[in-house]
Amino acid sequence: MIAKLVVIAGPEVGKTFEVVPNVPMVIGRSREADGRVNDPRVSPFHCRVEVRNGQLFAVDLDSATGTAVNNVFVLEYTLQFGDTIGVGDTILLVQDPDAAEVIPAHIGSKTGGRMPTVPRPAMTTSAAPRPAAPAPAPQPAPKPQPPRPTPAASASGTHEKLQSKLPERLEQLPGQVISNYQIEKLIARARSGAIFRAFDQKANRPVALKVMHPSFTSDEKAVERFTKAMKLALPLRHPNVVSVYGAGKARPYCWFAMELVNGDSLTTTIRHVGVAGSLDWRRALRMSIYLARGLNYLHEQKVIYRNIGPQNILVEGEAKIPRLSDFVRARPFFDPVEDAKAEELPDSLLLYASPEQTREELELDYRSDIFNLGSLIYQLMTGRPPFEGGSLAETITKIRREKPENPKKYQLAIPEAFQGIVLQMLAKRAEDRYQNVSEVLTDLEKALKYQGMTL
Repeated sequence: MIAKLVVIAGPEVGKTFEVVPNVPMVIGRSREADGRVNDPRVSPFHCRVEVRNGQLFAVDLDSATGTAVNNVFVLEYTLQFGDTIGVGDTILLVQDPDAAEVIPAHIGSKTGGRMPTVPRPAMTTSAAPRPAAPAPAPQPAPKPQPPRPTPAASASGTHEKLQSKLPERLEQLPGQVISNYQIEKLIARARSGAIFRAFDQKANRPVALKVMHPSFTSDEKAVERFTKAMKLALPLRHPNVVSVYGAGKARPYCWFAMELVNGDSLTTTIRHVGVAGSLDWRRALRMSIYLARGLNYLHEQKVIYRNIGPQNILVEGEAKIPRLSDFVRARPFFDPVEDAKAEELPDSLLLYASPEQTREELELDYRSDIFNLGSLIYQLMTGRPPFEGGSLAETITKIRREKPENPKKYQLAIPEAFQGIVLQMLAKRAEDRYQNVSEVLTDLEKALKYQGMTL
């Protein structure tokens, strides 16, 4: 036996599983799972714990609610003794197989209780017998371990203790620590939460930390969607996409850490450099190409963004390079959106919504993102969204039925080719639009070259 997994929180506190070499252990709710957990929020086959090259790994198996190591969502991570694995409402402690039983009988009861700390030696596949002499021979220094989540949930039950210290008001978070992020100051407020400047104590770098409103965590469906979105966002790396470094839950909050961009939102940029809410068509064309590159990359990774709006695009540096950010609404390609009516389209995104989004269709594909991007580019060119009514119902009717006015009406110098690209992106029927973003990108780059311009 390499290690044992002890359930320290959830419906089956005290249950133990043995991890042995060469036999991966699948943890899940199914009767076929090696480590069966009777937890309704655990997927049938939730995650896998396995030994590779002398190290123990936890691997998420595309679970519905995600797999967290030390309270941080992971796709795959190296484990050490004392780490915790969170699946659904269950928390498993990774323990030395030779360690004495440390789970008190009352753990998980209403009265609570602290667990003794478990030693955390480096994880290996061989378990040498402990020396009997009271003064053991000096041991070689342990091998350096790869970076891993901060042990916010240790054998002493610290994760609950730390989480309980967090204030319940977002504006009181500066000075607090969530996972390995020291929160410094509030930099922006959003409909869904707040964004803070924070410092990643592990990677030694500043980050932007978005913390969702406490009410968000009380909505189980919303948390499930958040988990799926973060699993999609974590691997994404592209010059026109803001990187997500980590995500997790720390009561009463869900949070994610992302790259701190030196710049403003596109909303602020338009206000500073635009005229009557629009940009010069040359700047709009260049920005369109950068945004199309970022969106094309997401689609190549089978991710639908679903969050295009000027408030979700950060513009970096003096060159004003736009980057897609905030992936809380991201979905896998052709992944049905459960109970679409329960997931309302934010008012801030309605002006850029595709006709199929206003009909609350369960399946959206790449072409919905293309319409969203076309609506945003139209606004950059003209200073106004393509479809806007005096009421919600009127706006939706225009999105579904009316043709947009030609952008040249508002900026005569706009080239015909650029205008034509945007109008095709805004076709009512998805089959009449560009069928993928790479086609949009090709035509935008041709338009740029035809005008004798460069990025």
